[in-house]
Amino acid sequence: MNRTDEALDIAVVGAGTAGLYCAWRAVTGTMREGSAPVAAPRVGLFEGSSRLGGRLYTVVPEGARTLRGELGGIALMSGHPLLMGLVDHLGLAHEPLSGGDPNNLFYLRGHRFTAGDWSKPEIVPYNLSAEERGRTPEQLLAGAIHAIVPDAARLDPRSWDEVKRSLSFGGRPLRDMGLWNLVRGLVSPEAFRLMSDAGSFRPQFENWNAAEALPDLCADWPEGSRYERLRDGYEALATALAAGVRAGGGVIEVGHRLRVIERTEGGEGGTARPHIRDR
Repeated sequence: MNRTDEALDIAVVGAGTAGLYCAWRAVTGTMREGSAPVAAPRVGLFEGSSRLGGRLYTVVPEGARTLRGELGGIALMSGHPLLMGLVDHLGLAHEPLSGGDPNNLFYLRGHRFTAGDWSKPEIVPYNLSAEERGRTPEQLLAGAIHAIVPDAARLDPRSWDEVKRSLSFGGRPLRDMGLWNLVRGLVSPEAFRLMSDAGSFRPQFENWNAAEALPDLCADWPEGSRYERLRDGYEALATALAAGVRAGGGVIEVGHRLRVIERTEGGEGGTARPHIRDR
């Protein structure tokens, strides 16, 4: 890399969404009111792979240039004001995301049916209880969560912290249980199998800590919120942030990895010298 010996005020390592946002904020941020003016920081953003955006990865199919395929992040949530504010600030067009077509096909236990058939218990090949019949896998999971945390959709992070500290199920604190174990105790065995077989893209049935899993899962269902999509694909967010970094004088280098950080004494707290080399 030709610029490794240049002095930087800020070196950001990793050009996924977090790294891009940090670098963008560094080059575009404003001083607080009343602060003395200072020179814009010299910012470098370094990415080990050959592309920017990390888990935001949009592809345009050959022969279908108007379509966007998402291989990473899929949707925005309108109930996330910081993210939606950033999207609007960057001028990225967005629109409601369809929840799927009722004609989408499912093949489960040797049976073929459509998404519109979830409400027909005689078609869905699972022996569900009376109160479970007619529900989608996502509705079954949401019902299980609300059975133990009735206000789940309305809780803020502070309230969830209290739930995680205090809530128990079957005599055991939630923090000592896996998600599998909790959900198995809230639904029938057949409902659990249906959710596992046909649930959505989220890793709902990795047996991670139940106290941490519940608020994460409920983040997808805040009251009054809806899914949104970027018209040009989710990767357009990464592209716009990168453009902002470059426009603000920042340097972006791909194919460069951090090898070591040297700390030198002197000044206020000394300085750090990152050694970054191309692959």
